[in-house]
Amino acid sequence: MDLKSMMLKLATKEGLIDTGIEGFDIYRMNQPYDRTSTILIPAVCFIIQGRKSIYLGNQEIVYDENKYLIGSTKMPVESELKEASVENPYLGMILHIDPTLISELIVDIDEFISWPDHTTTDRIITAAPIDQDLEEILLRLLNIVGDPLKVKILGKSLLREVFFNILKGKRGYVLRNCVLHHASAHKIVPIIQYLEKNFTEPLEIHDIANFAGMSTSSLHSKFKAATSLSPIQFIKKLRLHHAHSIMMEGTSPGEAAFESGYGSQAQFSREFKRQFGFSPSRAKDPAQATAQ
Repeated sequence: MDLKSMMLKLATKEGLIDTGIEGFDIYRMNQPYDRTSTILIPAVCFIIQGRKSIYLGNQEIVYDENKYLIGSTKMPVESELKEASVENPYLGMILHIDPTLISELIVDIDEFISWPDHTTTDRIITAAPIDQDLEEILLRLLNIVGDPLKVKILGKSLLREVFFNILKGKRGYVLRNCVLHHASAHKIVPIIQYLEKNFTEPLEIHDIANFAGMSTSSLHSKFKAATSLSPIQFIKKLRLHHAHSIMMEGTSPGEAAFESGYGSQAQFSREFKRQFGFSPSRAKDPAQATAQ
């Protein structure tokens, strides 16, 4: 059985499906969606059927059945799915990045190879070509889903094998750099992580620059080169997505604004509508929930 046949067998319902293997999910979508704002998590994403676009500012990153996506850190982006139907669903896999596992692999690989020098790369999200070896590992991973014994004994080792293949691949340095933080783009990763932990606080640009050990102008230029956003724009998007998420769970717009770091309800409403195209009071409407 090939990857597509196996995915169709396992992904019988729409949405995210737990495989029982920690850090590995599969999903199915039966309808397309327009370009919309979302948060990209640190993960490697494979498409088994379909094609998707991720937009980082003006940069469009396309991945499909021949290319997978490496997202090295949590990032506000826009995504678009142009084609999907019940007859031909969009089928995908998500492998969440485990920094400990990646670090262990890097240490082991370092004994045998010299890494190419990519310390000046500005890539923080990228697409990479999939090869036959990687396809075969993914098929073996899918084959153990539903078998608790195999999941327990083989799951982690197969994930390790997938990441090993990715690290050796054409864009493996992006995955490597997101752990080591030594490349130019990935010097920004610790700053992003700092913003993720503190976005509800009243952060100013000088606070972030002090944390980064940079001048405000250097921080602004380097951060924007890597993310397409200024640090303050990045914080704003984190706040708005957090507010949207907790409102979907039942939090009122007023509480969501406060819990996301907004001191002004009016400002929150304006920025939320500008970001998502509808007011906070409509966040739980089925049509809007589907759009996200």
